[in-house]
Amino acid sequence: MELVYLWVEKYKNIEKQGFNFSPRFECKFYDEYDEDGKLKDNCKLEITENKEYVSIFPENINITAIVGENGSGKSSIIESFDSGFLINSYYLYYSNDQFYSNYFEQEVNQKSIDKKSLNFGDDIIYMNKLFYFQKNNFRLFSSFYENNLYFRQFYKTLKDRQCLYPDYFHQNILELIFKGKYQSLEFFAPKDIIIFLGIGSDKIDSQSRVKLLSLINDKVESIEKDDINNFAYYLKKIKYKFYLKYLELLDNNEKNIQKELNNFINSDIKKILDYEYTPNISEVGLLDFDEEKILKFIENIVSTNKIKIQDFYENIYTYDSNRDIFYYLYKIGFLHYEIYDGEKPFTSLSSGEKTAFVDLLLLHNELLKSDNKLMNKIIFLDEPDITLHPSWQKSYVNVLLQFLQEYKETNFHIVLTTHSPFLLSDLPKENIIFLKDGKQVYPDIETFGANIHTLLSHGFFMKDGLMGEFAKEKINETIKFVNGEDSTIQDEKEVKKIIHSIGEPFLQQKLSKMFYEKFETQKQQRIKELQAELKRLKND
Repeated sequence: MELVYLWVEKYKNIEKQGFNFSPRFECKFYDEYDEDGKLKDNCKLEITENKEYVSIFPENINITAIVGENGSGKSSIIESFDSGFLINSYYLYYSNDQFYSNYFEQEVNQKSIDKKSLNFGDDIIYMNKLFYFQKNNFRLFSSFYENNLYFRQFYKTLKDRQCLYPDYFHQNILELIFKGKYQSLEFFAPKDIIIFLGIGSDKIDSQSRVKLLSLINDKVESIEKDDINNFAYYLKKIKYKFYLKYLELLDNNEKNIQKELNNFINSDIKKILDYEYTPNISEVGLLDFDEEKILKFIENIVSTNKIKIQDFYENIYTYDSNRDIFYYLYKIGFLHYEIYDGEKPFTSLSSGEKTAFVDLLLLHNELLKSDNKLMNKIIFLDEPDITLHPSWQKSYVNVLLQFLQEYKETNFHIVLTTHSPFLLSDLPKENIIFLKDGKQVYPDIETFGANIHTLLSHGFFMKDGLMGEFAKEKINETIKFVNGEDSTIQDEKEVKKIIHSIGEPFLQQKLSKMFYEKFETQKQQRIKELQAELKRLKND
């Protein structure tokens, strides 16, 4: 499946504009309007096939990038594929040697265009990490918002309210890993989990944590193992009770926490083990369960031992209330975990690797939902590089292609918006829609395999040059000062500092020459004047 053409009658800053998505076809729309200014039915769409076109991408994948300044209409183009009543747009797509459209009805190469709209789930996958910045009217009337894979991981109905929870996102991602809903990636494939039980909450600073552990260890060492059956279990229970006491003191804003903890830990062992407190974590919406189930879960966890993720999921996580207990203990800061690929922990991954892993995890899970192995999917990725370091922006397209190639019986058309020249250097220019003020433009630039500096220096990307605005302003003020004009710079020392800091060699040399030609000449003249004055005084 591939998108071929989009005509936007009116949406946001785009009005009466057409966009070509496929290098295989070139479309031209002849729009005509009635006396009321309404687009007539069955306006002509001229479709020319480029029979010489050869794709450089895998056989089942096509990519289109949409690039332009902020506000140029990149995201608006994606949103225009929605069927909402606020959006007035018409599109053409191609699948299994057949054209489909929500508007166009003419014949192409003696074949009619079937009328069929694109649908989420069946045809469209949409991902946008920054969904929480989208305006309320978009949330209310756009299918893109509620079908955003990222939004669906944050979204939860709780107490008859529809809410967004970061904890819910974390929980959903972790559960996909536990269920094996991921494709092994070259840089990370989850295999094992280690669970740690102990003190470690965002509420507790490192100094307090050390004191708490010291108190617990002193108490444990004072207990003879023979005094308590199943010593290891009771040791965990004491730690848990002690931790609950600490949370109670925090929740009650106790001023002398250290003193209260000392009193608690030095009390009778039975009093410690019988202590009860329910932390204030109602915002996570956990189910109710009794303490014995919590303690049973704690008993079954062997800290610091690696467990196969599949074994943990099947034998512990899914048993009885353990799933809720796991997140309860994690939320209050008593349970911690690390996911491993061999000896490599997830926390050792770079932020780019973590972002790519989650992106592909969500994509894989979505693709698994289809019962039809012969699928056609359009994947909209709205600024997927937004959180990536340049080194990972450079790798993103390649990682995505390698990932999707594994779905050999599925045809993909990836449509992504971006600002990144690193992504664009992986795409031929005929696979890129260049936008300016809501219109498609055709800059004279070759993108595929292009040097990043060459792309950046092109006027389409940086019409005011590559230098930062603050540096440019400082250098302009330096030039004014050297030329004797009014400047925000007041002394030669600051001028020297600025010139010395300039990283562009030619500019630095030029300004240095200007500075020393003027100010060093003045100094030499002043020295001569002072020497003449000294000579005069000696002769008097």
